[in-house]
Amino acid sequence: MTIPANKLTWNHFECLHKDKQLAFERLCRALFLHEFCDENTILLSKPNNPGIETLPIWSNKKNANVGFQAKYFDSKTNYFQIKNSAQKTIKYYNGQIDKLVLFCNKDITTTSQQYLEIYSLLSEHNIELIVCSNDSIFSLLRKYSDIAALYFNTTDFNDNWFKERVKTSINELGKRYNHVFNVATTTEEVVDFFLMKDTTIAKINNHKKQAIEAIDHLYENKYTNYNEFLRSLQNHIKSLPDVNYQKRELCLSWFDIICEEFKDNFKEIKEAYKERTQQSSKNDNYDELNYLKNLLDLPCQLFFSEHEKCYISSNILFLKGEAGIGKSQLLATIADYYIKNSLPVCLLLGHKFFNYSNIETAILALLGISDMNINDLLSAFNELGLQNQQPTLILIDAINESFTQKFWKDNLTQFVSLIRKYPNIRVIMSYREDYRAALLDQHMQEKISKYEIAEIKHLGLLSDDCDNVSKFLEQYDMPFEPEYYLQNHMHNPLYLTWFCQSNENSGYVMYDLMDKTIEKADEDAKKCLNNLSEDCHILENLLNEISEIFLKTNLYSIEEKTILNLSVWETYGLTQEKTKYLSALCKFGLLIKYKNNEKESYCIGY
Repeated sequence: MTIPANKLTWNHFECLHKDKQLAFERLCRALFLHEFCDENTILLSKPNNPGIETLPIWSNKKNANVGFQAKYFDSKTNYFQIKNSAQKTIKYYNGQIDKLVLFCNKDITTTSQQYLEIYSLLSEHNIELIVCSNDSIFSLLRKYSDIAALYFNTTDFNDNWFKERVKTSINELGKRYNHVFNVATTTEEVVDFFLMKDTTIAKINNHKKQAIEAIDHLYENKYTNYNEFLRSLQNHIKSLPDVNYQKRELCLSWFDIICEEFKDNFKEIKEAYKERTQQSSKNDNYDELNYLKNLLDLPCQLFFSEHEKCYISSNILFLKGEAGIGKSQLLATIADYYIKNSLPVCLLLGHKFFNYSNIETAILALLGISDMNINDLLSAFNELGLQNQQPTLILIDAINESFTQKFWKDNLTQFVSLIRKYPNIRVIMSYREDYRAALLDQHMQEKISKYEIAEIKHLGLLSDDCDNVSKFLEQYDMPFEPEYYLQNHMHNPLYLTWFCQSNENSGYVMYDLMDKTIEKADEDAKKCLNNLSEDCHILENLLNEISEIFLKTNLYSIEEKTILNLSVWETYGLTQEKTKYLSALCKFGLLIKYKNNEKESYCIGY
């Protein structure tokens, strides 16, 4: 990717970033990380770090301890400020830093008396000053195009940019998302693993801790002839590098490293176990057999299943599940969490992928980006993920609700191949399980079966003790009855919503509850109308007409001008009040109104 020359200027930079000083510091941090540090380096800093922006860090690339300063000046270069920072660097980090990189948006005159004083001051303390100013910075930006895409394109991807777009999508979800009701589910725990949150990293590293503790327990045993082996094994496990966000895949080799390093020991233990097993009828050696088995099981503490390996290494996840199981709720919850923690996330809705040639074009349009191509956008998102040490998320909910499932079947392979080029972006796409074959071609399904792409099934509120169902019912002030344990649909949030909204506990049949939900929505919507008989079944007839259009067009949405011209309005004398009625249905959550290609449209909310 090449940034046009007219964009690669400090004037353009200032137009893009309201807080230019903060943006410049982040820009320099990224350049320093890429140009002067080793791969997978994590930079640390203290509040108001004195002299330099981050703590000094060892660089194999430069064979030295390195640090950097970022100086952004509005007018001329302020050498006094640079000297002051140099003095603080010496005061706090003397002997801990060998090379100091000075980033500055203005030219630094290296022959000036002021500069030479700073250079000499640092040299006296064995600190080499490396200047990277003005044009030198632009040269680095041409080298590292991801950073250039993030800081010099026409869009400032700040917290507010992501917040506004997520807020719009969550509002359009209507009652599919309940921000008050968020209970942890088994599905959410698995998705968290895929997202590589800090808690996930801690859980991965905990595998090592558990293995070390298991060895400690085996020391305290009468079979002391294995203690030397245990000591060596424990030390080797301790020496395995911990994982962090960038080094997350290191854990996938832990098991193989230990098995290979101690293969002779485990072979000997396995033979001893086999021998004792054959003698079990002659000797009472149960304790020894159990001890040997525990020895053989030690490497398993470091083992990750094929599913876990896929969640760690893949940056694409398909979330499937039956209708109403909570897929939209989960994705909206993730988006809300990311926004509240100032992390970059985009939440897009499947029904808005309408009349686009491919997925990439649709994403650009739905995010309101007209002056970047998809690679520019993904490059910027990728750099954001690297800087945050958390992946930038793209969430696409209910792709089965697009105007045609063939759109995804024709375009997913290309999109997935593109996303896999950007390791600091993760994408989750949800769909109803019964649409799987219509959405995913054979090639995509094979990649999932080979654990190259992740896929999980949302199980809703399913749990052993029904606590989640009980918490859901509490939102409607309804008690949990023992017979609910026997109802298959009670783990489905959509079913529970209908069940609670019906205000009746007499039946559990899905279609009966659907009818009651439609009656309740119709009843609520008619309250905003004047002089209308309560016996009128407007909604039933409206849904029948909408369904006929869906079947004819093979679409799952209807344009506003079409819905406003249906015969049901004239039948019930509502030509002047139809917009009121539709608004009430949207408020109830039965319909969702959204804008697509500047045209207002509706889709079914449930």
